[in-house]
Amino acid sequence: MIFDFTSEVPSTVVVIGDLILDHYISGTSKRISPEAPVPVVDVSNESFTLGGSANVAANLASLGAEVCILSVVGLDESADIIKKLASDLHIDLSGVIATTNRKTSRKTRLLVGQQQIVRFDVETKCDISASQQNQLLETFRQKMICSSIDAVILSDYGKGSLPKALIQNIIALCREIGVPILCDPKGMDFSRYYGCTALTPNRLEAGLAANVEI
Repeated sequence: MIFDFTSEVPSTVVVIGDLILDHYISGTSKRISPEAPVPVVDVSNESFTLGGSANVAANLASLGAEVCILSVVGLDESADIIKKLASDLHIDLSGVIATTNRKTSRKTRLLVGQQQIVRFDVETKCDISASQQNQLLETFRQKMICSSIDAVILSDYGKGSLPKALIQNIIALCREIGVPILCDPKGMDFSRYYGCTALTPNRLEAGLAANVEI
């Protein structure tokens, strides 16, 4: 399966999954805090990058693909930053649902020089609601009706945007019209992705799911 991102007509890819904001705080440390045995960091830089399925979409956009994201985020600053970064890459965000009952995943890493001192996560990891699943599915149907889609990617980071029922419904729609669907899996139950065109676990994930040492 080869997608030609150099052709005059760009490939159109729909990415569905967990949007994550990667947050980096970096600085220097020359002393230990008198309050606890931890370094005192003088912050010199702060940056944000797209993570999770947003990073997948960004990589596709950098190759020249037309990309649409479907996901659920919170009504918060992290979602706003993700939308700004994705919009700068001309990624279609019309399929992203914002809700008050979720926190957008943000992974904050504190670095001193090249050393990561700590990472702390703010996120909601429960499955999205049935109504949100139906809304994403209906948006996906409309995308397939109104535009020519070359491929679909399910980018699962285990944050709840891809419950099993939604995964199976999307795979069924893709198989019905012959659109390849690629799944980047999470967890040990790969049967969730039954019927997809291809799975893309890394070595560790594949070994854990198959219960073998690779």
